[in-house]
Amino acid sequence: MGPTTGEDDGIYPETGVIPRFCRELLERCQRVEEETEGGSVREGFNGKKRAITSTVEVSYLEVYNEKIHDLLVAGTQCVPLKVREHPIYGPYVVDLSKHTVNSFKEMQHWLNEGNKKRATAATELNDKSSRSHSLFIIVLTQTEESDGTWTHEQTRTSSINLVDLAGSERIAHYSISNDRLREGVSINRSLLTLGKVITCLVEKRNFVPYRDSVLTRLLKVRPF
Repeated sequence: MGPTTGEDDGIYPETGVIPRFCRELLERCQRVEEETEGGSVREGFNGKKRAITSTVEVSYLEVYNEKIHDLLVAGTQCVPLKVREHPIYGPYVVDLSKHTVNSFKEMQHWLNEGNKKRATAATELNDKSSRSHSLFIIVLTQTEESDGTWTHEQTRTSSINLVDLAGSERIAHYSISNDRLREGVSINRSLLTLGKVITCLVEKRNFVPYRDSVLTRLLKVRPF
């Protein structure tokens, strides 16, 4: 991975949580690679060497009116994507694009590109209100080689969902068009379902209603 920061790393006082998390993640990956470069780190009583390399891939999607759109595809027409269930890995989005990044600047580029395509609209309460939930998905794959002969290799893969939720809509408090009404109902329903899912997980219930909304179905924890 290349350098993650420079003279202007794009982080300002008003910068949100998602870009800050992305920068921190890439910086940590870079530090680990530098510390283990060439198997320079020894561990354990037998002094085995290890070297760790990291690969980071990103995807960006929005859930708008219970439909999934890829925010990182070229063009302005976003074709709704489908969710499928893998017997081992759980829910996944068919044909969702992935992009390998080697620096925070590259990751920030994809964040900005996706943000330009998110569904927004003016309401009586906000000039630019998000009409969709978004998921910025980071897949981190770390490969660790150990032993001086580099005959042992272990790969770990982690998936991180960074979610930006649309705000709940107080529909009865202001006049809106039919489109805004449909959007508001969809937003509120998915937020209500998310609350139910969290409650079920906290209370360790046997049944969790992941499938009651697209958002919660996507957020279902899946092993690798």
